[in-house]
Amino acid sequence: MSERSLLELALDSDLCRVAELCRAWEELAGEIGLDETAAVDVELALSEAVNNAIIHAYQREPGHTVQVTVTRHQHRLVVAVTDHGRSMPESLDSLLSRLEQDADAQYPEEGGRGLAIIASLMEEVAYRSGPSGNTLEMRYPLDE
Repeated sequence: MSERSLLELALDSDLCRVAELCRAWEELAGEIGLDETAAVDVELALSEAVNNAIIHAYQREPGHTVQVTVTRHQHRLVVAVTDHGRSMPESLDSLLSRLEQDADAQYPEEGGRGLAIIASLMEEVAYRSGPSGNTLEMRYPLDE
């Protein structure tokens, strides 16, 4: 099966818009027949990623765009969240390693527990930043 786009959504960088994303995801999860565990895992990771873009990349300033795409590629969902705000101050691997080393520590605003939650739910997580924006890409395996 080739890559197939399932959802493309552009959200304003307002935390109130995350509920709109969750409704769209729940509808899509039902349409593609995801079981409850998969639907909830992806929804939590997706909402954490969008919250992070709004809070950290755009510093909670509305009026910017957070782009969400969900595609199906073979036996995986590929979920991408893209913003054009401030990029992460350190690599994803470095941040996740630091979070893993001291799960009880308090972290500055630039890094937080949302990424650890995302990493625990998804099969793969990658981050890239460049001229086309900052993208957090998450992969979730599908049983087929």
